[in-house]
Amino acid sequence: MKKIVLLLALILFNHLSYAQPILTYAGAQAFYDIIQLSDGTYLTCGYTETLDWVPVNTEQTMLAAGEISNAQGTDRYAFILQLSADLQTALKLVYLPQNGAEDIRCLKTTNIPGEATGALYISGNTNDAKANGSLSSWNSFARVYSPDLAVPLYSSLVVGVWDTLT
Repeated sequence: MKKIVLLLALILFNHLSYAQPILTYAGAQAFYDIIQLSDGTYLTCGYTETLDWVPVNTEQTMLAAGEISNAQGTDRYAFILQLSADLQTALKLVYLPQNGAEDIRCLKTTNIPGEATGALYISGNTNDAKANGSLSSWNSFARVYSPDLAVPLYSSLVVGVWDTLT
């Protein structure tokens, strides 16, 4: 059921983005996940090669890359974009530094119906063989943030399952 709701939300998001051109000039980018917050707004995540498509009046915050290593990256910006409840207005963009990570793939929250949004869980990918002893060039990261993305509560670099066997 959750997958169906997500699919419907992505289809709706795709349809509305064509109706309103704010995101049609996003250049080379991908949007991977979308969730609704308790205030009715939405968060979507992905990557972009440039931030030129972001409307001028949109609040922008660069997050610290911290322990995330992306030495063999492709100069992308991994981002989270907050959209209005009608999906027509970009409210806030938070992103990792250019080449800080390849993307942000997944978003989850501790939303309890009828209550304020809790912690925000994000995960994404990097491209850095050094992070896991050169076994593979792809790694993942996971972070937990306060609902406004202002305070990182937890952060971890996760490497391939083969590393857990040693």
